[in-house]
Amino acid sequence: GGGEREEYEEGRKKAAKEAGSEIDDLTKDQRTVFVSQLVMKATERQLKSFFGKVGRVKDVIMIRDKYTNRHKGFAYVEMAELETVPMCLMLNGTLPDFQKFPILVKSSEAEKNFLAKQEATAAEQEAAERSLDARPAARRTLIVSNMHPEITAEELRTVLAPFGAIHDVELATPGEAYVTFADADDASKASSRIPGIELGADRPIAVRFAEPRPGEGSATSDWRLDADDSGGMAMNAQSRAALMAQLGQRAGMGGAAAYQPVPKAAPPPL
Repeated sequence: GGGEREEYEEGRKKAAKEAGSEIDDLTKDQRTVFVSQLVMKATERQLKSFFGKVGRVKDVIMIRDKYTNRHKGFAYVEMAELETVPMCLMLNGTLPDFQKFPILVKSSEAEKNFLAKQEATAAEQEAAERSLDARPAARRTLIVSNMHPEITAEELRTVLAPFGAIHDVELATPGEAYVTFADADDASKASSRIPGIELGADRPIAVRFAEPRPGEGSATSDWRLDADDSGGMAMNAQSRAALMAQLGQRAGMGGAAAYQPVPKAAPPPL
């Protein structure tokens, strides 16, 4: 009879609707884009209207501060059709009329992967640091002294990077620094290869372990960077580059690959 037919039709529609919502759930991430760099005045309605130009917008969720309810400058925009997502991604770097600066648009899956990767990297780093801290730092930490007082921690890190991974560089006083290598073998290698170099002061640098091990003094050599007539050497871009190049060769690197100075911009013409 007619009743059975209606029941069948209703059941079929219900099943189709359920199947549709399941597919919807499965593709939700792929249909959603992550929008950032939003101005504080931006609203859900403005985003819906802006993305509505490329396709039907199903939902806009702005990430808000739970105490102030102000949004944090980013939102998830869920599109109704998967096919419209590539067009949404092409809106990356464009300037909507409600913005003072361009918006950034990327797929929410990329965003999730990015955040997950960041968390994993942070966890790995923490684990690595814990295992580093468990090892005796003295076997990995060198005291480098007699350097030019203007040498920065970053420059020293660049100088010593060819010898191995550096865990930390701490400037103790002008001209002296504590350098902790990730690996004791690298620290040992650096301690034997770099002493005697002149790092811009008027005498060769000295390198010793933070707590000298039995039978280990600081190695010496007569290798030095040519200084000027005053006996010292003013640290400028050229002398730094020359120094880094020589250190690079000592560590087995060719040329000035260890350090490239940033050229100073020429003054604008009057």
